[in-house]
Amino acid sequence: QRLMVTFEGLPNQKWQGSVMLVPPGLRQVGAREVGEVIGEISGDAGALPANASVNVEIVVGEKTTALVIPRGALQRDGSTRFVYRYIDGKAQRTPVGIGLIGPTEVEIEKGLREGDRVILPGAAMLRDNEEVKVSA
Repeated sequence: QRLMVTFEGLPNQKWQGSVMLVPPGLRQVGAREVGEVIGEISGDAGALPANASVNVEIVVGEKTTALVIPRGALQRDGSTRFVYRYIDGKAQRTPVGIGLIGPTEVEIEKGLREGDRVILPGAAMLRDNEEVKVSA
């Protein structure tokens, strides 16, 4: 898998690399599950200071065309994922199937079409068929 490395001390630079080893399991640290991944940076990483804390993004999948929504619009009720669509002045709860999940967006594989309007933020406090007003 491909990875991207950034360093706050050099905000205009990015390094690419690949994952070399993934952990056989994860361990609980507070509310998070953590595992150590070993990666290798391709090319010249000489600008990175030794033992620097860096940000690493592991690319698990990419698509050039996909229907995406803001991550904040996605809701969950048990194992069901849904969004609220804006239809004729009301919030309509709509189950969705998801694909890739990014830091700010979620791919929608089923349940929505291009042009549908989803409601956010505060969607968690809505009820199905509740009247809503659009604000800019």
